[in-house]
Amino acid sequence: MRKLMLILVFNIVLQVSIDAVAFDYVGRNEYEREMISCIKQLEIMDIVRNVEKRWDFDDPIIRRDVFKMAFILKNNGRDYLYWTDKPDGMDAGVIATIEDMKKRRNIPDFADIEIGSDDYYFAYSLTGLGLLYGDVSSVGKTVVDFDRNATYYEALAVICRLFFEWSWKPEYSYSTSFEEPFYYSFSKNIGMINSTNPLDSLCPQIEISQLDMPITAYEFMYILNRAMYIPTTYLTYTYQNPSVRYIDFYTKIDRLEVGERYEDIVD
Repeated sequence: MRKLMLILVFNIVLQVSIDAVAFDYVGRNEYEREMISCIKQLEIMDIVRNVEKRWDFDDPIIRRDVFKMAFILKNNGRDYLYWTDKPDGMDAGVIATIEDMKKRRNIPDFADIEIGSDDYYFAYSLTGLGLLYGDVSSVGKTVVDFDRNATYYEALAVICRLFFEWSWKPEYSYSTSFEEPFYYSFSKNIGMINSTNPLDSLCPQIEISQLDMPITAYEFMYILNRAMYIPTTYLTYTYQNPSVRYIDFYTKIDRLEVGERYEDIVD
């Protein structure tokens, strides 16, 4: 009896938490309902917050928010990367550490962020995890461009980088079809998009002609949630001892502590 009561209490708490993430299912087709259900899971796991207040169903998502969600997954939490030591304003020691890391790993200066700013710490936390390499602007400078709408290909790239070692540029090391852009091809190969499995009829379908178009926030979160449950072959630096892994091995967010929320420095 006691065990049954504990199960009932847990189910009630979980259902209350799910119901608290109040999405509108009315008038939605099966694909959209599945998308919303997956986004609910991300909110419950505290990977994203206040989805309905921040985005309408067809709103694009900016690069900053794409990187935030990926960062939370790979960083075991919502704080800046550990070696930034939760800086408060200009911290000469932390900045010196970052600048030294940039030289050792050949990471460029980003022309559109100011040293010591929140974006500075966030950008180099992302580079430390291998999630951000920077883009070359029209005037030849490397930028993070956090507040520009993310494209389909940029979103796929960030999600795919979650599957690889933090210092490994997978597009240089992993063989897929060279007839298509690397991250698009990899996404299809692992079944994250464009699945031909009849049992996966609600898989996102993305044409190559869409890759330079803005992706919506809901589409990005749907694909991110799918990616968390896709097993892939993990290779070490020496290509030895392959094993199956999931990208959410990185996260320590406890799914059972439904009501808990963490300090959110990057939001």
